[in-house]
Amino acid sequence: MTHLMLVGEDYSLKEMAELIAKKFNVGINYVAWPEVALKIESGDTVFDDDKIQSAIGTIKYNRFENWVNNI
Repeated sequence: MTHLMLVGEDYSLKEMAELIAKKFNVGINYVAWPEVALKIESGDTVFDDDKIQSAIGTIKYNRFENWVNNI
């Protein structure tokens, strides 16, 4: 399952889509992964923002759910 971790938060792509869909009162159309995509799926992806922070300074983090609720 693909996940995004935000400052200690760990969301699957499905959970993120559900939060966004709930915010906009819309449904989600689930589509099965193609077989070839399943064969190359690498698992979790973790984003390291050290280089970005060193270039632009400290980034103010917010919980994903709060961010969704404020868009």
